[in-house]
Amino acid sequence: MYYARKILLRPIGGKTPTGGLPEPAPAPVQAEQAGVSAGLVVVVYDSPTVRKMLAMHLQRHAFEVYTFTHGIEMMRWLTLSRRVPYLFLFDVRLPKINGYDLTRRIRKHPYSAASRVGLFTEEAERFDTLRGQLAGAGTWDCIKAPFLQSIVYSMIMTMKSNLPFPKGILFDMDGVLLLTTQHSEQSWQFVCQKFAPTLGLLWQDLFEVFCKMHDAYENDLEHDAQKQRRDRLKPFETRKEILNQTLEHFDKGNSQIASEMVRAYETLRCAHRQLAPCAVNVLQKFREHNLPLALLTNGNATYQRQKIQQYHLAPFFDTILIEEEFGVAKPDKRIFLAALDHLNLAAHDTWMVDDDLAFDIAGSQQLGIFAIWCNFTKNEILKENAFRPDRTIYALSELFELYRTVINM
Repeated sequence: MYYARKILLRPIGGKTPTGGLPEPAPAPVQAEQAGVSAGLVVVVYDSPTVRKMLAMHLQRHAFEVYTFTHGIEMMRWLTLSRRVPYLFLFDVRLPKINGYDLTRRIRKHPYSAASRVGLFTEEAERFDTLRGQLAGAGTWDCIKAPFLQSIVYSMIMTMKSNLPFPKGILFDMDGVLLLTTQHSEQSWQFVCQKFAPTLGLLWQDLFEVFCKMHDAYENDLEHDAQKQRRDRLKPFETRKEILNQTLEHFDKGNSQIASEMVRAYETLRCAHRQLAPCAVNVLQKFREHNLPLALLTNGNATYQRQKIQQYHLAPFFDTILIEEEFGVAKPDKRIFLAALDHLNLAAHDTWMVDDDLAFDIAGSQQLGIFAIWCNFTKNEILKENAFRPDRTIYALSELFELYRTVINM
Protein backbone atom coordinates (compact mmCIF):
# COMPACT_ATOMS: atom_id res chain seq x y z
CA MET A 1 0.00 0.00 0.00
CA TYR A 2 1.58 3.23 -1.13
CA TYR A 3 0.31 6.74 -0.65
CA ALA A 4 -1.12 8.57 -3.62
CA ARG A 5 1.17 11.00 -5.40
CA LYS A 6 -0.38 13.85 -7.34
CA ILE A 7 1.51 13.36 -10.60
CA LEU A 8 -0.32 15.01 -13.47
CA LEU A 9 -0.82 12.25 -16.01
CA ARG A 10 -3.57 11.24 -18.38
CA PRO A 11 -3.92 8.30 -20.78
CA ILE A 12 -2.76 8.97 -24.31
CA GLY A 13 -5.52 8.43 -26.86
CA GLY A 14 -6.32 9.23 -30.45
CA LYS A 15 -9.39 9.75 -32.56
CA THR A 16 -10.32 9.61 -36.22
CA PRO A 17 -12.17 12.69 -37.47
CA THR A 18 -15.05 12.12 -39.86
CA GLY A 19 -14.09 12.12 -43.51
CA GLY A 20 -10.36 12.68 -43.19
CA LEU A 21 -7.03 11.28 -42.16
CA PRO A 22 -6.85 9.71 -38.68
CA GLU A 23 -5.47 12.07 -36.08
CA PRO A 24 -2.38 10.70 -34.34
CA ALA A 25 -2.61 10.11 -30.61
CA PRO A 26 -1.41 13.07 -28.52
CA ALA A 27 1.90 12.68 -26.77
CA PRO A 28 3.91 14.44 -24.06
CA VAL A 29 4.35 18.15 -24.69
CA GLN A 30 8.08 18.51 -24.14
CA ALA A 31 10.67 20.36 -26.15
CA GLU A 32 13.48 18.36 -24.54
CA GLN A 33 12.54 15.26 -26.60
CA ALA A 34 11.28 13.40 -23.53
CA GLY A 35 8.24 11.28 -24.28
CA VAL A 36 9.67 10.16 -27.62
CA SER A 37 10.33 6.50 -28.35
CA ALA A 38 14.10 6.63 -28.45
CA GLY A 39 15.53 5.26 -31.68
CA LEU A 40 12.17 5.01 -33.46
CA VAL A 41 12.20 6.29 -37.06
CA VAL A 42 9.28 6.42 -39.53
CA VAL A 43 10.01 6.51 -43.26
CA VAL A 44 7.30 7.38 -45.81
CA TYR A 45 8.53 6.96 -49.40
CA ASP A 46 6.69 5.52 -52.41
CA SER A 47 9.82 3.96 -53.92
CA PRO A 48 10.34 0.43 -52.49
CA THR A 49 14.06 0.61 -53.35
CA VAL A 50 14.58 3.82 -51.39
CA ARG A 51 12.46 2.56 -48.48
CA LYS A 52 14.56 -0.59 -48.26
CA MET A 53 17.84 1.33 -48.53
CA LEU A 54 16.87 3.79 -45.79
CA ALA A 55 15.58 1.04 -43.49
CA MET A 56 18.79 -0.98 -43.87
CA HIS A 57 20.95 2.06 -43.25
CA LEU A 58 19.04 3.09 -40.14
CA GLN A 59 18.80 -0.44 -38.75
CA ARG A 60 22.55 -0.79 -39.13
CA HIS A 61 22.77 1.99 -36.53
CA ALA A 62 20.38 0.22 -34.16
CA PHE A 63 17.27 2.26 -34.98
CA GLU A 64 13.80 0.74 -35.00
CA VAL A 65 12.33 1.56 -38.41
CA TYR A 66 8.78 1.51 -39.79
CA THR A 67 8.26 2.18 -43.50
CA PHE A 68 5.11 3.20 -45.38
CA THR A 69 4.22 3.88 -49.00
CA HIS A 70 1.91 6.85 -48.30
CA GLY A 71 0.90 9.22 -45.53
CA ILE A 72 -2.59 7.86 -44.85
CA GLU A 73 -1.11 4.47 -44.03
CA MET A 74 1.45 6.07 -41.71
CA MET A 75 -1.12 8.22 -39.89
CA ARG A 76 -3.31 5.20 -39.21
CA TRP A 77 -0.34 3.34 -37.76
CA LEU A 78 0.53 6.37 -35.63
CA THR A 79 -3.00 6.46 -34.21
CA LEU A 80 -3.06 2.74 -33.38
CA SER A 81 0.49 2.42 -32.04
CA ARG A 82 0.31 5.52 -29.79
CA ARG A 83 4.10 5.77 -30.01
CA VAL A 84 6.03 8.96 -30.70
CA PRO A 85 8.79 8.57 -33.30
CA TYR A 86 12.04 10.45 -32.78
CA LEU A 87 12.38 11.10 -36.51
CA PHE A 88 10.01 11.26 -39.49
CA LEU A 89 11.47 11.04 -43.00
CA PHE A 90 9.04 11.95 -45.83
CA ASP A 91 9.36 12.10 -49.59
CA VAL A 92 8.00 15.41 -50.89
CA ARG A 93 6.12 13.82 -53.83
CA LEU A 94 4.09 11.21 -51.99
CA PRO A 95 0.84 9.82 -53.40
CA LYS A 96 -2.50 10.78 -51.75
CA ILE A 97 -0.91 13.40 -49.47
CA ASN A 98 2.43 15.06 -50.24
CA GLY A 99 5.31 15.43 -47.81
CA TYR A 100 4.61 19.09 -47.09
CA ASP A 101 0.99 18.48 -46.11
CA LEU A 102 1.98 15.41 -44.10
CA THR A 103 4.51 17.53 -42.21
CA ARG A 104 1.86 20.15 -41.47
CA ARG A 105 -0.38 17.46 -40.01
CA ILE A 106 2.43 16.18 -37.82
CA ARG A 107 3.25 19.69 -36.61
CA LYS A 108 -0.34 20.31 -35.51
CA HIS A 109 0.06 17.90 -32.63
CA PRO A 110 1.90 18.23 -29.30
CA TYR A 111 4.53 15.58 -29.95
CA SER A 112 5.96 17.60 -32.84
CA ALA A 113 8.04 19.63 -30.38
CA ALA A 114 9.91 16.45 -29.50
CA SER A 115 10.05 14.82 -32.95
CA ARG A 116 12.19 15.73 -35.95
CA VAL A 117 11.07 15.81 -39.60
CA GLY A 118 13.22 15.50 -42.72
CA LEU A 119 11.87 15.96 -46.26
CA PHE A 120 13.36 14.35 -49.37
CA THR A 121 13.14 16.01 -52.80
CA GLU A 122 14.69 15.35 -56.18
CA GLU A 123 15.98 18.90 -56.63
CA ALA A 124 16.18 20.58 -53.21
CA GLU A 125 15.86 24.01 -54.80
CA ARG A 126 15.44 27.14 -52.67
CA PHE A 127 11.67 27.02 -53.20
CA ASP A 128 11.53 23.42 -51.92
CA THR A 129 13.53 24.37 -48.84
CA LEU A 130 11.25 27.33 -48.11
CA ARG A 131 8.12 25.18 -48.44
CA GLY A 132 9.65 22.60 -46.14
CA GLN A 133 10.47 25.20 -43.52
CA LEU A 134 6.98 26.67 -43.69
CA ALA A 135 5.50 23.20 -43.28
CA GLY A 136 7.63 22.64 -40.19
CA ALA A 137 10.42 20.34 -41.39
CA GLY A 138 12.81 22.31 -39.21
CA THR A 139 16.55 22.02 -38.89
CA TRP A 140 17.26 19.69 -41.79
CA ASP A 141 15.07 21.50 -44.35
CA CYS A 142 14.85 19.56 -47.62
CA ILE A 143 17.30 16.81 -48.50
CA LYS A 144 18.34 16.27 -52.08
CA ALA A 145 17.54 12.65 -52.98
CA PRO A 146 20.93 11.71 -54.54
CA PHE A 147 22.62 12.43 -51.20
CA LEU A 148 20.16 10.54 -48.99
CA GLN A 149 22.59 8.14 -47.37
CA SER A 150 25.24 10.67 -46.36
CA ILE A 151 22.75 13.21 -45.06
CA VAL A 152 20.72 10.62 -43.15
CA TYR A 153 24.00 9.53 -41.57
CA SER A 154 24.53 13.15 -40.49
CA MET A 155 21.04 13.14 -38.98
CA ILE A 156 21.84 9.97 -37.07
CA MET A 157 24.96 11.53 -35.59
CA THR A 158 22.98 14.62 -34.55
CA MET A 159 20.37 12.46 -32.82
CA LYS A 160 23.00 10.43 -30.99
CA SER A 161 24.89 13.48 -29.79
CA ASN A 162 21.98 14.26 -27.42
CA LEU A 163 22.41 10.96 -25.54
CA PRO A 164 25.06 10.58 -22.82
CA PHE A 165 27.16 7.44 -23.01
CA PRO A 166 26.26 5.30 -19.97
CA LYS A 167 29.01 3.62 -17.97
CA GLY A 168 26.41 2.14 -15.63
CA ILE A 169 22.65 1.96 -15.04
CA LEU A 170 20.50 2.22 -11.90
CA PHE A 171 17.17 0.35 -11.93
CA ASP A 172 14.05 0.56 -9.84
CA MET A 173 12.27 -2.77 -9.29
CA ASP A 174 8.50 -2.39 -8.84
CA GLY A 175 6.86 -0.93 -11.92
CA VAL A 176 10.02 -1.39 -14.00
CA LEU A 177 11.31 -4.95 -13.72
CA LEU A 178 8.25 -6.33 -11.90
CA LEU A 179 4.66 -5.52 -12.87
CA THR A 180 1.37 -6.29 -11.11
CA THR A 181 -1.44 -7.19 -13.48
CA GLN A 182 -4.29 -6.64 -11.01
CA HIS A 183 -5.11 -3.23 -9.57
CA SER A 184 -4.88 -3.10 -5.77
CA GLU A 185 -8.51 -1.98 -5.51
CA GLN A 186 -9.61 -5.08 -7.40
CA SER A 187 -7.54 -7.27 -5.06
CA TRP A 188 -9.24 -5.72 -2.02
CA GLN A 189 -12.61 -6.29 -3.65
CA PHE A 190 -11.87 -10.01 -3.95
CA VAL A 191 -10.77 -10.10 -0.31
CA CYS A 192 -14.03 -8.50 0.79
CA GLN A 193 -16.01 -10.97 -1.29
CA LYS A 194 -14.19 -13.85 0.37
CA PHE A 195 -14.56 -12.71 4.00
CA ALA A 196 -17.94 -10.96 3.99
CA PRO A 197 -19.99 -14.19 4.49
CA THR A 198 -17.88 -15.12 7.53
CA LEU A 199 -18.60 -11.69 9.01
CA GLY A 200 -22.30 -11.83 8.16
CA LEU A 201 -22.01 -8.80 5.87
CA LEU A 202 -22.71 -7.96 2.26
CA TRP A 203 -19.38 -7.72 0.47
CA GLN A 204 -20.45 -4.48 -1.21
CA ASP A 205 -20.99 -2.84 2.21
CA LEU A 206 -17.69 -4.17 3.54
CA PHE A 207 -15.80 -2.98 0.47
CA GLU A 208 -17.44 0.46 0.50
CA VAL A 209 -16.46 1.13 4.11
CA PHE A 210 -12.96 -0.24 3.54
CA CYS A 211 -12.48 2.16 0.59
CA LYS A 212 -13.54 5.11 2.74
CA MET A 213 -11.12 4.11 5.50
CA HIS A 214 -8.35 3.57 2.97
CA ASP A 215 -8.93 6.95 1.31
CA ALA A 216 -8.86 8.70 4.69
CA TYR A 217 -5.61 6.92 5.49
CA GLU A 218 -3.98 8.00 2.21
CA ASN A 219 -5.14 11.60 2.67
CA ASP A 220 -3.50 11.54 6.08
CA LEU A 221 -0.25 10.31 4.53
CA GLU A 222 -0.02 12.85 1.75
CA HIS A 223 2.00 15.53 3.55
CA ASP A 224 3.57 13.46 6.34
CA ALA A 225 6.96 11.99 5.43
CA GLN A 226 7.20 9.90 8.61
CA LYS A 227 3.84 8.26 8.01
CA GLN A 228 4.80 7.63 4.40
CA ARG A 229 7.96 5.89 5.54
CA ARG A 230 6.04 3.74 8.03
CA ASP A 231 3.59 2.84 5.25
CA ARG A 232 6.45 1.57 3.10
CA LEU A 233 8.35 -0.24 5.86
CA LYS A 234 5.44 -1.80 7.75
CA PRO A 235 2.88 -2.67 5.08
CA PHE A 236 1.31 -5.60 6.95
CA GLU A 237 0.69 -3.54 10.08
CA THR A 238 -0.75 -0.53 8.26
CA ARG A 239 -3.08 -2.68 6.15
CA LYS A 240 -4.25 -4.51 9.26
CA GLU A 241 -4.98 -1.20 11.02
CA ILE A 242 -7.22 -0.05 8.16
CA LEU A 243 -9.07 -3.38 8.18
CA ASN A 244 -9.53 -3.23 11.96
CA GLN A 245 -11.09 0.22 11.60
CA THR A 246 -13.35 -1.15 8.85
CA LEU A 247 -14.50 -4.10 10.98
CA GLU A 248 -15.05 -1.87 14.03
CA HIS A 249 -17.39 0.24 11.92
CA PHE A 250 -19.66 -2.81 11.81
CA ASP A 251 -18.98 -3.69 15.50
CA LYS A 252 -17.12 -6.76 14.30
CA GLY A 253 -13.58 -5.90 15.33
CA ASN A 254 -11.44 -9.03 15.10
CA SER A 255 -7.65 -8.87 14.93
CA GLN A 256 -7.30 -12.43 13.67
CA ILE A 257 -9.72 -11.95 10.77
CA ALA A 258 -8.02 -8.64 9.89
CA SER A 259 -4.66 -10.47 9.73
CA GLU A 260 -6.15 -13.21 7.53
CA MET A 261 -7.57 -10.58 5.18
CA VAL A 262 -4.17 -8.92 4.84
CA ARG A 263 -2.56 -12.29 4.05
CA ALA A 264 -5.25 -12.99 1.45
CA TYR A 265 -4.57 -9.60 -0.13
CA GLU A 266 -0.82 -10.14 -0.23
CA THR A 267 -1.30 -13.61 -1.72
CA LEU A 268 -3.34 -12.06 -4.52
CA ARG A 269 -0.71 -9.40 -5.15
CA CYS A 270 1.97 -12.05 -5.38
CA ALA A 271 -0.14 -14.20 -7.72
CA HIS A 272 -0.63 -11.27 -10.10
CA ARG A 273 2.99 -10.10 -10.05
CA GLN A 274 5.25 -10.95 -12.97
CA LEU A 275 8.46 -9.96 -14.67
CA ALA A 276 8.06 -7.12 -17.13
CA PRO A 277 8.26 -8.28 -20.76
CA CYS A 278 11.91 -8.65 -21.85
CA ALA A 279 13.19 -7.80 -18.34
CA VAL A 280 15.54 -10.77 -18.02
CA ASN A 281 16.65 -10.53 -21.65
CA VAL A 282 17.50 -6.82 -21.30
CA LEU A 283 19.39 -7.33 -18.03
CA GLN A 284 21.29 -10.24 -19.55
CA LYS A 285 22.31 -8.14 -22.55
CA PHE A 286 23.62 -5.39 -20.30
CA ARG A 287 25.65 -7.95 -18.34
CA GLU A 288 27.07 -9.31 -21.59
CA HIS A 289 28.27 -5.76 -22.31
CA ASN A 290 29.94 -5.68 -18.86
CA LEU A 291 27.83 -2.71 -17.82
CA PRO A 292 27.70 -2.14 -14.02
CA LEU A 293 24.12 -2.30 -12.73
CA ALA A 294 22.49 -1.33 -9.43
CA LEU A 295 19.01 -2.01 -8.07
CA LEU A 296 17.48 0.75 -5.91
CA THR A 297 14.12 0.04 -4.32
CA ASN A 298 12.06 1.63 -1.58
CA GLY A 299 10.17 -0.43 0.97
CA ASN A 300 10.36 -3.26 3.48
CA ALA A 301 13.51 -5.38 3.15
CA THR A 302 11.75 -8.71 3.75
CA TYR A 303 9.12 -8.05 1.09
CA GLN A 304 11.65 -6.73 -1.44
CA ARG A 305 14.19 -9.51 -0.84
CA GLN A 306 11.47 -12.11 -1.36
CA LYS A 307 10.70 -10.58 -4.77
CA ILE A 308 14.37 -10.45 -5.71
CA GLN A 309 14.78 -14.10 -4.75
CA GLN A 310 11.56 -15.28 -6.40
CA TYR A 311 12.47 -13.72 -9.75
CA HIS A 312 16.21 -14.45 -9.54
CA LEU A 313 17.22 -10.83 -10.00
CA ALA A 314 20.25 -10.67 -7.70
CA PRO A 315 22.84 -12.14 -10.15
CA PHE A 316 22.25 -9.28 -12.57
CA PHE A 317 23.25 -6.53 -10.13
CA ASP A 318 26.56 -5.42 -8.70
CA THR A 319 24.80 -3.77 -5.78
CA ILE A 320 21.26 -3.81 -4.35
CA LEU A 321 20.09 -0.99 -2.08
CA ILE A 322 16.78 -1.37 -0.22
CA GLU A 323 15.32 1.48 1.80
CA GLU A 324 14.93 -0.43 5.08
CA GLU A 325 18.45 -1.87 4.91
CA PHE A 326 20.15 1.29 3.70
CA GLY A 327 18.30 3.69 5.98
CA VAL A 328 16.88 6.25 3.54
CA ALA A 329 14.57 6.10 0.53
CA LYS A 330 14.54 7.62 -2.90
CA PRO A 331 14.50 10.56 -3.64
CA ASP A 332 17.07 11.15 -0.87
CA LYS A 333 20.32 11.86 -2.70
CA ARG A 334 22.28 9.63 -0.31
CA ILE A 335 20.89 6.42 -1.79
CA PHE A 336 21.76 7.54 -5.34
CA LEU A 337 25.24 8.64 -4.25
CA ALA A 338 25.80 5.31 -2.48
CA ALA A 339 24.88 3.42 -5.66
CA LEU A 340 27.26 5.58 -7.71
CA ASP A 341 29.99 4.96 -5.15
CA HIS A 342 29.43 1.19 -5.20
CA LEU A 343 29.67 1.16 -8.99
CA ASN A 344 32.53 3.70 -9.06
CA LEU A 345 30.57 5.95 -11.41
CA ALA A 346 30.06 9.68 -11.89
CA ALA A 347 26.47 10.94 -12.07
CA HIS A 348 26.83 12.23 -15.64
CA ASP A 349 27.99 8.76 -16.76
CA THR A 350 24.92 7.04 -15.33
CA TRP A 351 21.35 6.31 -16.39
CA MET A 352 18.45 5.90 -13.93
CA VAL A 353 15.47 3.80 -15.09
CA ASP A 354 12.27 4.28 -13.10
CA ASP A 355 8.50 4.62 -13.27
CA ASP A 356 8.10 7.27 -10.54
CA LEU A 357 8.41 10.84 -11.78
CA ALA A 358 8.26 12.59 -8.41
CA PHE A 359 10.50 10.33 -6.37
CA ASP A 360 13.08 8.77 -8.63
CA ILE A 361 13.19 10.68 -11.89
CA ALA A 362 13.33 14.10 -10.22
CA GLY A 363 15.63 12.86 -7.44
CA SER A 364 18.20 11.40 -9.81
CA GLN A 365 18.12 14.41 -12.13
CA GLN A 366 19.07 16.72 -9.26
CA LEU A 367 22.41 14.90 -9.13
CA GLY A 368 22.97 15.05 -12.89
CA ILE A 369 21.97 11.45 -13.60
CA PHE A 370 20.29 10.86 -16.97
CA ALA A 371 16.71 9.89 -16.01
CA ILE A 372 14.65 7.52 -18.16
CA TRP A 373 10.97 7.19 -17.37
CA CYS A 374 9.28 3.80 -17.89
CA ASN A 375 5.84 4.82 -19.09
CA PHE A 376 4.48 1.33 -19.71
CA THR A 377 0.86 2.48 -19.34
CA LYS A 378 1.40 5.24 -21.92
CA ASN A 379 0.29 8.14 -19.74
CA GLU A 380 0.78 11.72 -20.80
CA ILE A 381 2.54 14.27 -18.60
CA LEU A 382 0.35 17.34 -18.37
CA LYS A 383 1.82 20.80 -18.89
CA GLU A 384 1.29 21.67 -15.22
CA ASN A 385 3.58 18.88 -14.09
CA ALA A 386 6.99 20.10 -12.95
CA PHE A 387 8.71 16.74 -13.46
CA ARG A 388 10.19 15.99 -16.88
CA PRO A 389 12.28 12.90 -17.67
CA ASP A 390 15.29 13.07 -19.98
CA ARG A 391 13.85 10.22 -22.05
CA THR A 392 10.71 8.11 -22.00
CA ILE A 393 10.44 4.45 -22.95
CA TYR A 394 7.25 2.44 -23.34
CA ALA A 395 8.83 -1.01 -23.05
CA LEU A 396 12.07 -2.32 -21.55
CA SER A 397 13.19 -3.51 -24.97
CA GLU A 398 13.46 0.17 -25.95
CA LEU A 399 16.01 0.69 -23.19
CA PHE A 400 18.53 -1.65 -24.78
CA GLU A 401 17.85 -0.17 -28.21
CA LEU A 402 18.61 3.25 -26.74
CA TYR A 403 21.87 1.87 -25.36
CA ARG A 404 22.76 0.32 -28.73
CA THR A 405 22.10 3.65 -30.39
CA VAL A 406 24.72 5.29 -28.17
CA ILE A 407 27.40 2.61 -28.34
CA ASN A 408 27.20 2.50 -32.15
CA MET A 409 28.12 6.17 -32.48
